[in-house]
Amino acid sequence: MDGVSIGRRLQRIVAAQQESELERKPHVEDYLEELSHKERLALEIMLSPPIKMCQEVARQLGVSGRTLRRWRSKPAFRKAYDAAWEERFDRSFRRFLLGR
Repeated sequence: MDGVSIGRRLQRIVAAQQESELERKPHVEDYLEELSHKERLALEIMLSPPIKMCQEVARQLGVSGRTLRRWRSKPAFRKAYDAAWEERFDRSFRRFLLGR
């Protein structure tokens, strides 16, 4: 076997392992029902590029920075944010490993 085919096989194995790990991890959808419409919008804005400061996110939503900080301290919001961030990172990392 040449080095390229071994490398590709390793990439496929790593991708399959990561896919099975993702299935066991909590997903952002698990927490969305616990959030209000504006809290879901805040998540979307916070996770979309470019990265924004809390005051900018609050301004876009028409809420105070204090309100956004309160939302961010809620366990459901924190878990949804963390799960969404992890899902995004995992997808990016898999694409990197697969050379896409």
